[in-house]
Amino acid sequence: KENKNSKLLVIGFIIFALIVISLIGYALLYDKVLKYNKPVAIVGDHEIGGKEFNQRVRLERNAYVLQYNQIAVQMVLMSDSSDYVNYYKQQLSQILSILDDTNYLGESVLDAMIDEEVVKIEAEKRGIVVTEAEVDDLMQQLFAYYPNGTATPTVDSWVFEPTSTLSSIQK
Repeated sequence: KENKNSKLLVIGFIIFALIVISLIGYALLYDKVLKYNKPVAIVGDHEIGGKEFNQRVRLERNAYVLQYNQIAVQMVLMSDSSDYVNYYKQQLSQILSILDDTNYLGESVLDAMIDEEVVKIEAEKRGIVVTEAEVDDLMQQLFAYYPNGTATPTVDSWVFEPTSTLSSIQK
């Protein structure tokens, strides 16, 4: 009878351990995979997924961090003037408040993503189509990147017109 009780105790412990391990496994699976597959918002027929939203929030957060670093460097460079230092400190505190308020940052990113989807839907309704080639051309112009060689520079004629330093009486 003692042997039977010890077997039941071992079996009970094993079942309990399996239940705990499976709950922990599910929690990890949900945290790392499943929650990112759920839609955060639905606009028309398009779903904004958790993974897409999370990537966009990270991008925006990194942009704020880079902006913070740039302003901090400018503040150090202009540290001679207390007016500039106070101005830069104010900007830095605004950026920090945005970074600290995760709900605000997430809501603003989600609002922007929803706005983009609404614009896409309206563009489709109006028949506006933008090709990949047009996007590539615009990006090359904006970043002055030309993979097939640099663009031919254009010269404005007004740049090379000399200006007279003589007064009207001297002429």
